[in-house]
Amino acid sequence: MKKLILLSVSIALVLSAVSYGVDFKANLSIKTGDASLDLHLRNVNAKASTTAGADEIRNDLRTNFSVTDREILFLSRKGYTLAEINYLALLAKQTGKNVNDIAALHSQGVGWGILAKRLGVHPRDLNKLRVQQKKQEKAIVKERIKENTPETPKYKMERGFGPAGGGRGKGK
Repeated sequence: MKKLILLSVSIALVLSAVSYGVDFKANLSIKTGDASLDLHLRNVNAKASTTAGADEIRNDLRTNFSVTDREILFLSRKGYTLAEINYLALLAKQTGKNVNDIAALHSQGVGWGILAKRLGVHPRDLNKLRVQQKKQEKAIVKERIKENTPETPKYKMERGFGPAGGGRGKGK
């Protein structure tokens, strides 16, 4: 009896862990009009198929777009994938509106292209915003690496000291 209960609990845990990562992956139907933005959204959708990838995307939404976990959960229950939430967040950041307000417009039957057009946003602008954010992230990472890297010591290039060695060469 104990083995049966233990088995059923472990199966339930495995299924919940698998469904947690898969919840956000679906067939992506966003056509933005910008090929590189479409590629980015497809990559987000593919990354969301793993639990670690979905966590990374959620973290990106929290830090770069100020989307809360509560909003992500609400939108996912409405049927949005993480890629679609990412697109909504890009639209929200570009227009200065709330993600939920833009999702409400989309849920009224407005298509993705018409939604962007109504908000006065061109997909090219959204892609520029995305690229700009990636550049800022890379600059921050480079700065952190630079701060944590110890300074290399300066060696005297004299005979017998440092990397020059103590050989009989005349430094030629």
